[in-house]
Amino acid sequence: MVRCNGAPNLAAILFLSVIVAFGGVATELSYLGKNAPKYDPKVVVCLAEAMKLGICYIVVGYQRPKGQSWLAAFILDVWGIPFCRLLLYAVPAFIYSLMNNMVFLFLGLETPAELQLLWNFKIVATTFLLSCFLKRRFASRQWFAVFILCFGVVFSEMGHILKPRKQANVKSMQSSEPLLGEFLGPVVTLAGTVVMAFANVFCEYLYKLDENDGRDSLWMKNIRLYTFGVIANVFAYLVDYMNHPVSHGNSPFYGFNPWAWGIFVNATASGLLISAILKYLDNIALIHADAIGTILTTILSALLFRLKIDVWFVAGALLIIGGVYMHKVEIEILDTCLD
Repeated sequence: MVRCNGAPNLAAILFLSVIVAFGGVATELSYLGKNAPKYDPKVVVCLAEAMKLGICYIVVGYQRPKGQSWLAAFILDVWGIPFCRLLLYAVPAFIYSLMNNMVFLFLGLETPAELQLLWNFKIVATTFLLSCFLKRRFASRQWFAVFILCFGVVFSEMGHILKPRKQANVKSMQSSEPLLGEFLGPVVTLAGTVVMAFANVFCEYLYKLDENDGRDSLWMKNIRLYTFGVIANVFAYLVDYMNHPVSHGNSPFYGFNPWAWGIFVNATASGLLISAILKYLDNIALIHADAIGTILTTILSALLFRLKIDVWFVAGALLIIGGVYMHKVEIEILDTCLD
């Protein structure tokens, strides 16, 4: 007997997968054929965080109890929790900001394809942290499905990994420290996946935490998280601007093009959807959305950028679909075999 976990859950995962795929394609198009964008990606992130924060304030204002003022709704309901509890929202916000800026460090130590490959360790790290930190219990088939999913994403990227390594894109360590140069990139990247997985799991913990006697809504939690996110990203932008003022041009919007604005809209929509998934579903749903998004991104890249789809990608896509199916669909025969 086969029983699915619900059409709304699947719809949310698929919708996020489409958003992820569009974000990847829009990022590539925003480069306008160059190796790096003219615009500053930090500005896009800051704008998206500010837009999400503004939307959440508007929603909280309209959801306030009848007779309560807007100011009271914001101060008492949103910021009226204990200060130590409020600071917990700064943890994932600052980690997300840090990891967004450390991507440039990762790319300086390894190729983009290698980074994408190693970054998929986040799938295993997230599942492990959910089990340890949130005491989430997974059946044997679900653990098996996680590893199948991880291998599927790895297989889908193997075609890029097996291509000749371009030394111009990698700042490799030289012969004085051969072992350090060979292993520093993978070690730093794997550590980054664990940190990012911790931020996602901790964020899910905060979103599922009952505060204010049950009056704490998704939008109130969003306001706290996005407020710290705006602070962290604006700080990162200002630090970078002081160190490299010439590269920013005469305006924060220097180099912006229609695709950059598309990334802004995409980041806003994906952020709000991810927060809803963390509150009403879980991190496993995000893992599935990212994995399916990898397939969609590759298909779109093949259509738009003439990327060749090889046997590695087909095998990886089949494993990803199988892993998602195994985790989300209950199959009594499979449970019996694996247990």
